[in-house]
Amino acid sequence: MASFQRCITSFLALAPERPKQILSLGAGFDTAFFRLRAQGLPPSLSLWVEVDFDSIIQRKEAIIRRSPALASLASLDAPQTSPYRLVGADLATADRLIETLRKVPLDPNVPTLVILECVTVYLQPAEVPALLRALGGYFGPGAGPCAVLGYDPTSEATDRFGLIMIENLRSRGIEVPSLMAFPSCQARQQLLTSCGWRFPQCLNMNEAYAKLPVQDRRRVERTQPLDELEEFRLLHQHYVLWWGVLGDNPLALMG
Repeated sequence: MASFQRCITSFLALAPERPKQILSLGAGFDTAFFRLRAQGLPPSLSLWVEVDFDSIIQRKEAIIRRSPALASLASLDAPQTSPYRLVGADLATADRLIETLRKVPLDPNVPTLVILECVTVYLQPAEVPALLRALGGYFGPGAGPCAVLGYDPTSEATDRFGLIMIENLRSRGIEVPSLMAFPSCQARQQLLTSCGWRFPQCLNMNEAYAKLPVQDRRRVERTQPLDELEEFRLLHQHYVLWWGVLGDNPLALMG
């Protein structure tokens, strides 16, 4: 997703003389690290940690090891020279997650970007602020700064789009308990503030798409001709990009 990738590269470009850490929570089978490494990782990236259930981590490691191309990029057997780490943990138990991060170890004194891409929607509503507060407690006392970046679907309780989404996902055995818990950008910003994160920002994906460079939008539109523009806008209205900071200065991740 171009907007999300842009936020990551913007973070890595900040103060290039300082090392940076990326913590991807609920990473699943995401390939962002491999795309960046294939393009040449910024020298500032010192650590990239992906966290998910043990079963997912084991499957991902097996996939990486079966692929010579991926294995050479990840260098799983050479942690002293590779920044890439795979870690098993359950995000629903925030205290245990923090214990796991201490063992990696993730240094709260190093600028860190925490990624939650389509993750919080699958947590219970009470687990989302618990996770954000726990992360704030771990990284907040450090010299940082630390930023959290999320991307999620969202919907009002009476919104037909959201009700249909829940019905369709449930028919496939997928629950999204927090879809309507934080139904707007304002709700996301209030969530971040209440959990100790400063300078909260939130854009729906129509707004985020408009901020992409013209050449990126043209590439997308060549790849996927937008015949149904209204459907495109309706879909993007129901997905939001949000972020907040632990530190004294806001971060312009989207420019």
